[in-house]
Amino acid sequence: MNDATFSELNAKLDELAKKLRNPFAGLQTSVTLTSEQTAKFAELDEKAKLLQAKLRAKLNDAHGVDWELLKLELQNDLMLLTNSFGHWAEHLDKRFNNSH
Repeated sequence: MNDATFSELNAKLDELAKKLRNPFAGLQTSVTLTSEQTAKFAELDEKAKLLQAKLRAKLNDAHGVDWELLKLELQNDLMLLTNSFGHWAEHLDKRFNNSH
């Protein structure tokens, strides 16, 4: 991987990280979080930052990227996420149907 491609990838990762850190930027909310919820979100944010730092370190040390492997891993992650949302939706549907 040449330096230009690596720089472009880093720039795109930075842009994605910003969007993931604040996906609701620009939206006004009236939700008030408890201190426990705020602490949990701070913990999750710290975990995300640690993961991003590890990813950057790996990318900096990498001599190249196996794009096919990266694509397959991303597809697998998206499939797992989709399945999780599917199970969650089923759970909500069951609770809704049982309440009526």
